[in-house]
Amino acid sequence: MSLLSIPIELHLEVASYCKNEDLGHLIRTHSLLNMRLQNELHKRALSWRPEGLLHDKDDGYGGLARPLDENEGATLEYALVYKRHHLVDYLLRHNIAGIEGNGNWSALQWATKWAPFDVMNKLFEYAINGPTPLNTDQVTRILGIYLDRVPQKLDELPEPKCGHGDWCECGWAVSEEELQVFRILLLLGADPMGASAIVLDPEYNPPTAVPFTFRARNGDILRLLAEAGADIHWQPPQTTTQIMHSTHGKRLTTVLYTACFDPEFPSSVVLELLKRGADPNCQGPAIPHAERVLPLFETMIQITHPKKSEHLLDYGVDINTREEGGEYTEWDSHGNFPIHQGIELTKDYAGTWARVISRTPDLEVRNYDGETALQAAISCGSLQSCGSLRYARLLIEAGADVNVRDQDGRGLLRLPFHMSEADGMSGRNYFLAERMHFLANYGLETQNLDLIPTEEALEYASHLWDKSCACSASESGFKLLYQFELYWKVLMNVLDALERVPDRGGTEGRWFRDELESAYSTRNAVAEMRKTRERIGERYAELPYRSEDGVDSTHWLPQQWDAERQKAWWIRDD
Repeated sequence: MSLLSIPIELHLEVASYCKNEDLGHLIRTHSLLNMRLQNELHKRALSWRPEGLLHDKDDGYGGLARPLDENEGATLEYALVYKRHHLVDYLLRHNIAGIEGNGNWSALQWATKWAPFDVMNKLFEYAINGPTPLNTDQVTRILGIYLDRVPQKLDELPEPKCGHGDWCECGWAVSEEELQVFRILLLLGADPMGASAIVLDPEYNPPTAVPFTFRARNGDILRLLAEAGADIHWQPPQTTTQIMHSTHGKRLTTVLYTACFDPEFPSSVVLELLKRGADPNCQGPAIPHAERVLPLFETMIQITHPKKSEHLLDYGVDINTREEGGEYTEWDSHGNFPIHQGIELTKDYAGTWARVISRTPDLEVRNYDGETALQAAISCGSLQSCGSLRYARLLIEAGADVNVRDQDGRGLLRLPFHMSEADGMSGRNYFLAERMHFLANYGLETQNLDLIPTEEALEYASHLWDKSCACSASESGFKLLYQFELYWKVLMNVLDALERVPDRGGTEGRWFRDELESAYSTRNAVAEMRKTRERIGERYAELPYRSEDGVDSTHWLPQQWDAERQKAWWIRDD
């Protein structure tokens, strides 16, 4: 029997046994069935709910993966969450959107969490051309939610695979589709300034509404907010107490300052702010007893990203301003200049070093401890991963005074190290040996005999030699003797340098050669070092700061020393 021949009232009975997909096929087989059953399919579309509803499915933002009520728009929201995109199309075509009378549209918020971009665009198109204007307060809230999601939270990012290095900013990249979402939300009336309340210690600090610019973690997103009218120069109100940034415990001042100290902001945000006229010397609102807050110091102290400090320097930050607050207040109220702060940076900050040095009018200006930048760099124990000797090289090349004396009259060779004893004897000896190599090389290059550490090298080497001989049969004796190799290489470097300065170093050179031979007897010292290596055996390769060529350097020719000096790690910028 044909379905068309049975009574009409039975058609609905038959349809009730059909799944939605089967009913759709049935309707399409005949125009009469379409007329009779289309209304039934429409009712099903309006009341659709997923089977086995996952009431406890977390959406990743503290909510559930389902609408929280059963309003008219709930079906559209379910369709978005469960990716029934054909149903989304159908509901929008039939104006079943669920926009409330006050303009609230919860489906739009669900879409920004769950829907792909093509589906979001359909909702945006409907909102732009729809019969009811959206509530701009709700659209603003959605913009704030999207700011927290895009770019993706850094602690949720997978390991970078781009191969761009440690300072790569690919994690902050946004797609054109994501930028389009921001454009449309702003077009729909979202307030580009927005506001999110930060309350810290409410007994002392009033709640402060912080603009969306403080949450824009991408330069292009910040640009869209600024083009829509966001004020990048916003500052918190003046209060009798400091308003603190709730996340990082920093004083709330300007978005530029925040972007400089906060590692969650890429350098592109700093650059965009500066392009739009942000003051690189901003210090925030005046409040009693406020520390002097300069973004440049934050980028150098926090070591957030090399490009941040470079951008500030390129846009005219005041290089002649001291840091008056921070950790140095207890000792001296004068603080550091940027040229002193550069000592703490790594080799990745070579661009910052070059800019700071070239723009500092007085390289001999003193820091809070009474040191010049060169003195502080020479005093700072530095491994190859750090930058103090590289920085010292740049300072000397720029004209820093190598004959400078500290408050106690000590020259560069006699400066103490600013490093903890916890680093151990091996570490301290390594740093001292590297400093002596550094100064000996520059003494030879500039023919400055005062920089060649004749007395200092003999003094430290003798100290280790005597201690190692006193306990030569013990494990500590082995370690002391291999540390002596560090200074043996220094002694050989000094010896070569003295041979190549005028009159072979004169009286100083003759004294050094006599002391070297009488103290050690070259043949005996080399024999003892080789014997120690044999005793230690395979363990030698595991010892820190060992000198692989300390013994071999005894017989190096001048050409070999020249090659060695050119490959010193503080010479290379890589």
